Amino acid sequence: IKDAIRYGEFGLKVFPVRGKVPAVTGWQKLATNNPQEIAELFKCSFTGIGLATGEISQITVIDIDVKNDTKHYKYVTTQDFKIKNRISISINGVNNTL
Repeated sequence: IKDAIRYGEFGLKVFPVRGKVPAVTGWQKLATNNPQEIAELFKCSFTGIGLATGEISQITVIDIDVKNDTKHYKYVTTQDFKIKNRISISINGVNNTL
């Protein structure tokens, strides 16, 4: 819970997850950065902290999966998007910071 609250202090909207699956129904509306709401949400059994992305958090995630041909994917740059801050992307499990 402490880490989830810390993320909330940075303005990030969080919700509990089990693996890659949300641990609560309606997580899209429940994701919050409010410490009291985070404590309540994270009372359930969970294995991780989910981060709400998109318009609610102004965080864009780019996930590019290229099967068997890692040499020919299109390079993505911040010029391709209206991005104000640096981002990290993962291509076939390799993290890249733009």
